[in-house]
Amino acid sequence: MTKFSSFFCFPMSLLALMLVSSYSRAAAETTAAPLLGTQAVKFMPGVPEIPAPTPELAQVYRDRENISGRNYLGVGLHIGFNDTTSALGGGGFAVLSKFALSRQVSVRPGVVFGTNTVLELPLTIDFPIKDTEDDLQVNVAPYLGGGLAVALGDDSRFGGFGTVGIDAGLTPQFTATAGLKVGFLEEAEVGITVGGSLTF
Repeated sequence: MTKFSSFFCFPMSLLALMLVSSYSRAAAETTAAPLLGTQAVKFMPGVPEIPAPTPELAQVYRDRENISGRNYLGVGLHIGFNDTTSALGGGGFAVLSKFALSRQVSVRPGVVFGTNTVLELPLTIDFPIKDTEDDLQVNVAPYLGGGLAVALGDDSRFGGFGTVGIDAGLTPQFTATAGLKVGFLEEAEVGITVGGSLTF
């Protein structure tokens, strides 16, 4: 029985050793295959790697594209609705501008040339709305605010005025704007400014 047991156990031990060796080799090849595939794709000769944009850079790009972050300088026509002693109510040629202080706060200096030219220094709150549809790429930003108006001339005077309007970014380089203005110099004065500006 002893010789028979020794004769029987030796082949069984050899068979078990071969099975364990085959399983270890198959597991090693399975683990290495994805790694080799990844390396082959990542380091393929002649194909440069393109780093993904960081969230910070993407956010800066979106902020710059938004109309509230754009400055502009342009010209327009101011139409007055009452015959007053200043251009704010009488009308005239207008120079307009916008300088963003933050995403929703801007200062909009302007000049209305006419009888007793008026300097305007308003501070506005902007409400940017960005259209994301492919067939209509127009960025609009309604705004409202107020500030100081100074009438120049022989009888210089100053007072407050309020404004409400809208900016429309028709292209990355051009913005159309329209605004209603109500001033209080010697008396109430009302007018609308319509114009176009180059953005920068």
